[in-house]
Amino acid sequence: MCYIGLDAGTSGIKALAFDEEGRILAAACQDYPLITPRDGWAELAPAHIWNGAKSVLSQVASRLSDLNQTVRALAVSSAAQTVAPFDCQGRPLYNFITTVDTRTGAQNLWWQEHADEKELFQRTGLPFSPIYMVNKLMWLKEHEPEIFHRAWKFFCVEDYLTWCLSGETVIDYSVASRGMLLNIQTLDWDQKVLELTGIDPGKLSAPLKAATDLGRIRQDLGEMLGLPAETRIILGSHDQTCGTIGCGAIDPGQTMNAIGTVEVLMAIHKGIPQADGVLRCHFPCIPHVLEGRYSVMSLNQNAGVLLKWYKNLFCGGEEAHALAHGLDPYRYLIESSSDRIADVFVLPHINGCETPVSDPASAAAILHMRAHHTKADITRAVLDSMAYDLRQNIEALENIGIPTGPLHAIGGGARTDKLLQLKADCTGRIIHTNQVTEAASLGAAILAAVGTGACPDIRTAVDRMVHTDKTFYPDAGRASEYDWGYGVFRTLYGRLRELNHEVAERAAHL
Repeated sequence: MCYIGLDAGTSGIKALAFDEEGRILAAACQDYPLITPRDGWAELAPAHIWNGAKSVLSQVASRLSDLNQTVRALAVSSAAQTVAPFDCQGRPLYNFITTVDTRTGAQNLWWQEHADEKELFQRTGLPFSPIYMVNKLMWLKEHEPEIFHRAWKFFCVEDYLTWCLSGETVIDYSVASRGMLLNIQTLDWDQKVLELTGIDPGKLSAPLKAATDLGRIRQDLGEMLGLPAETRIILGSHDQTCGTIGCGAIDPGQTMNAIGTVEVLMAIHKGIPQADGVLRCHFPCIPHVLEGRYSVMSLNQNAGVLLKWYKNLFCGGEEAHALAHGLDPYRYLIESSSDRIADVFVLPHINGCETPVSDPASAAAILHMRAHHTKADITRAVLDSMAYDLRQNIEALENIGIPTGPLHAIGGGARTDKLLQLKADCTGRIIHTNQVTEAASLGAAILAAVGTGACPDIRTAVDRMVHTDKTFYPDAGRASEYDWGYGVFRTLYGRLRELNHEVAERAAHL
């Protein structure tokens, strides 16, 4: 028997099948484009996501058939804060508006003017931010009222894919809580938020606990994809929550570091933390899939996006060389960076910043670039900026009483030793990797195993299916260099804030 984790992100979707010991049996992935019709807008086409899901699932099913392996269950891991309206026949009325979309500044300002942030945090676990689902629904209501009122359901990616697979309109608590619509005390839609915004709860999927068995895969779909008719669809979770399960960071003092399109720290905490410190740093707090556990999360929405932008615009030669030699372009680019800590500094806010300071109007900048600097130096500066941002969020978590401990690295960035070592050197933290770096997919597969009863609980499944690979220790000799560089990095935002806001305001009127 095996279990499939279907992981849908902002840049693509992947399906991985695991055996009962957590070994990968088959895998497939497919990218889809981020649609940017206007400055600051970032959308995904529902058809691209669903067609990608069908493609990767059918590829995995075919490979499992060749291995004479039987799929027992499937669960979805997905990005949150991404929402789209659908009509009563399940047809999209608008593209998914994604996490990195910045169009909802006016809606966020409305909350600041009409609600008390601390009181709202105590109910929803979230500070004010334009990225949440509620703001996107408010934007649709204002700018696309006909679509808003005609919608049958407002689906996030998780409940959209779950509905496509099972016919059930349900969403797990962790994805639901990233909308600023879920009451994390009652684990149901928050009536006060719904009343303030005029959102009909009947147009939202029903919140349920992750690992709930939703029944068999739709018969026609199972036949089309080559999956057994008995395949169970198990309710999955937020990709970052799945990541904590897939890397074994499920207890207080354990922290997952997801390095992908966005970079996330997710620290596990017992109970809901005090509001004041969390709000000061703009950290959201959401229910974890383990009862009594909560996740406190930092978000760098620029890490992988900045690196991809840099690669696409300036590193075509390096990418062509890597592909010609069967190498991963990102890994080749990172390995080709300078071995010296950069004396060029990058403010990485290509999509604004979220934690520990929230400022959608902030923008990226490069400081102290001189004629003698090479592309390898600039690449290293981009990588160092990711490490500095990580350190800033670690320190902010610790300062408000959220212990972080060693980091468990997952995602595409966890496959490159050089990047992990420079992060260990910069932050002073031990960093672990696992044999399976696609921890979100593994976490979803673990939920699938638990949902079928094959494992009695998540902790047992983690002990059985998650295995450590490498450990990176900080180099004390580089600490002083990074301390100096970090000091420069921390001043960049403050020095550039006023100028960035002035330029952003001018650009908005061009």
